[in-house]
Amino acid sequence: MHITRLRLENIKNYTETEYTFGRGTIAITGPNGAGKTTIIEAIAWTLFNVLDYKKDDFVRRGARKGRVEVTFVSSLDEREYTVIRDTGTSYYVLDAALGLRVADKTNEVNRFLQKHLGVEPGTDLESLFKQAIGVPQGTLTAVFLATAAERKHTFDALLKVDEYRRGADELLKTVRYLERAENDNEKMIARAEGEITASEGVTKQLEQIRGEIEALDKSISKQNLRIEKLRRQIARIEEAEQEYRRITTEAELLAGEVKRARLVLEQRNKELAESLAAEAEVNKYQSAAQRHIEALKKIAELERERTERDKLRLEMVRIESAITAVKADLRHYEEDLREIHKAAVLLAEMKDKIDRQIAIEKQLEKVRSELAVAESKLQSVEALQNKVEALRDEYRNVSDELRKAEAAAANVEKYKSFRSRENDVIRRLALARAELEHKQKLKSEITSGLCPILSQKCLNLKPGETLEGFIADRFEELQKIILQLTAEQTEIEEVRKMAEEAEKAAMLIIPLRQRLERIGLEGKTLAEELAKISGERESIRKLNQTITALNSELDELGDPKAVSRALDAQIRRKPEIREKISLAEKNLEKLEAERLELSEQLELYAGFEARFAEAVAEKDETEGAYRQFLTNENAARLAEERRKKAAEAKLNLELAEDAYGKAQIRVNEAEKDFDKEILGRLRSEYMDLQNARSADTARLEFLRKRFAELEQIATRLETLRNELNDRYLERERLVRVKATTEFIRETLRDAAPLIARNYVFHISAEANNLFREITGIADRTLKWMEDYSIMVEESGHLRPFALLSGGEQMAAALSVRLALLKQLSGIRIAFFDEPTANLDAGRRENLAMQIGSVRHFDQLFVISHDDTFEGYLDNEIRIGND
Repeated sequence: MHITRLRLENIKNYTETEYTFGRGTIAITGPNGAGKTTIIEAIAWTLFNVLDYKKDDFVRRGARKGRVEVTFVSSLDEREYTVIRDTGTSYYVLDAALGLRVADKTNEVNRFLQKHLGVEPGTDLESLFKQAIGVPQGTLTAVFLATAAERKHTFDALLKVDEYRRGADELLKTVRYLERAENDNEKMIARAEGEITASEGVTKQLEQIRGEIEALDKSISKQNLRIEKLRRQIARIEEAEQEYRRITTEAELLAGEVKRARLVLEQRNKELAESLAAEAEVNKYQSAAQRHIEALKKIAELERERTERDKLRLEMVRIESAITAVKADLRHYEEDLREIHKAAVLLAEMKDKIDRQIAIEKQLEKVRSELAVAESKLQSVEALQNKVEALRDEYRNVSDELRKAEAAAANVEKYKSFRSRENDVIRRLALARAELEHKQKLKSEITSGLCPILSQKCLNLKPGETLEGFIADRFEELQKIILQLTAEQTEIEEVRKMAEEAEKAAMLIIPLRQRLERIGLEGKTLAEELAKISGERESIRKLNQTITALNSELDELGDPKAVSRALDAQIRRKPEIREKISLAEKNLEKLEAERLELSEQLELYAGFEARFAEAVAEKDETEGAYRQFLTNENAARLAEERRKKAAEAKLNLELAEDAYGKAQIRVNEAEKDFDKEILGRLRSEYMDLQNARSADTARLEFLRKRFAELEQIATRLETLRNELNDRYLERERLVRVKATTEFIRETLRDAAPLIARNYVFHISAEANNLFREITGIADRTLKWMEDYSIMVEESGHLRPFALLSGGEQMAAALSVRLALLKQLSGIRIAFFDEPTANLDAGRRENLAMQIGSVRHFDQLFVISHDDTFEGYLDNEIRIGND
């Protein structure tokens, strides 16, 4: 495949830009900050879902959202597709020729891209992009200079080698699950066999209970007939009793109505007398009450005037406070002017100290620059020493892990001898628990030593032996058996757990031994390189002494530049202070005028207190008469209404007395039709029959329940026999499945190192061809080792990656990464962001020639801020800052 077009809208510093690309090598050049790396980031985000920061930071500042369109020609069907993605939620693929969406939303788009990019399902696209397709700026050689453990972590994930190990680990869980399923199946078999053995003689018990049920049904039917006859006789007498009680209750209610009517009449006459007395009092105090109301109105008006006067007084207090504050501000401003004059004098005296401080700072900057150069020379030594120390720590840790794994692996065989014993224990334990449950159920149903089924003494007991004693003895025996078997099962379970841990440890032995070999080789190489480099520690020590002396002198000066800046800032405030003084004087003049105006307004309220006292005296003088008027006013208004209510109450009393007399006559007549003695005798016979029927019904219900339970047991036994046959078949199936699973797990466990070795072999061969093609030297061989390190063989001598020159390291890393891309996918596109960083002019030109000579790729994009690649690549795109 190859990319033909890229369109950016509101992405970082791009407003709306479009680029077209051809096949071959493409240089994207321009100054730093022009947006070259943004092109790679946009393609990576759209095609590979790689973005190393938040989407909000990817959008041009001020825009609501950004949008990227990437058009490519698929190597699968030679059609042109456009992938469109924005920083919102839109993400889809268009068929450029048809204008139709062929994939929509993240999951569907990812599946489409993996298919057309030629990547296997499940491949980590982000890792593939960062390690092979678009290595981030400055990291092309980084992973090959890292430790063996770091390289293993990176490339095992990329090559998916760890998936085989994880697959073996996951299948171990499956094996354990199958073992638990075997155990559960054996428990179910034992329980079913126990239940079948314990539940014999059910059919005979069903026949006995069926006969007793039929006899009870007939007896209860006869009782029901007699009870129904008695119920009808009792109902007739109870009906006459209810009529008598109803009439009696009605007469009692009417008697209460007579009493209530008398009380109401008395109350109405009392209320009428009160209203007549109140009318006389209202006429007496009406004139004084009117004077009192007028006085209250006058006081309310005077209170309003008081509020206006108090507002003016508060405003006068505010103005007085403001005048005091302004005068205080004027005193502070005058003090500030005196301080500014002192600062001007002090600033003139500090010129010599400032000149000395500037000279010391220039000298200190020069010494620090010399120190940085010396420390950079020493940096390579310290970096190598850190790597050596890290390798020593890693070697010790791996050795400890290997010893522990070898010791733990010795327990793998121990559990196999317990397997058959475990199944036997599970079967015996299930049988004992099933029998114990059966005995417990029998014990709960035993009554007075009689059989719970036949309600008679058990015929299977020996002379002098009770049923309770027989069950108790068997309980004790079964509980001892269960305790013994449970302890034995716990012991076997502990051995099983130890065996599981041992199997996990055994899988680590071969990888740990390989790691020790790789660490030893890398440590030897670093030690040889460290011996060739010497340090410059003495010059660093002298430069540090000079810096300390200069810093001490600066401390003694006390930073006069900072002091002078503070004084200068204080002096520059002089015009501001004078302006504030002018404003304060104007404000004071205004406040004085406002105070004079308020004083004139307050004089209008003279004599207010005398007028207020006169109104209050009038109110107090008429207050008693006003209260008497209010007290009697409501009662006086009700006089006519209360005359009517008194007459109505008298009429109601006469009607109630007449109704009560008639009800008393009906009570005497109803009492003659009710006979209490006959009713009592019938009720007694009715209750006796009810009790007898309840006892028979309870017995019948118990027998029917027991009959249903026995029928369920019979059905359950038939079901158990069928289930038992299924369990025997399941036992055979689980044995076959577990054997197959263990075989697959062992195969996956042993395959992981073989898969890694096969990948490394093919990628190494491809990388060697690319390395010779890039460098143009056929007698040098690049080898990608099994620990993922790079070695270059020349004239029979192996040189590790760390000892290669900068140009050689760049060519070797480039070869391996391109070989990875060819082996792991159908993608023939790669991106190189500033690959010439930290290289001198000669090495930059050499790398440009090397990249230009790469073949077998559809497109190679190279990002550069200079003209290194000019003339060496097929196409060039120039990006400016505008």
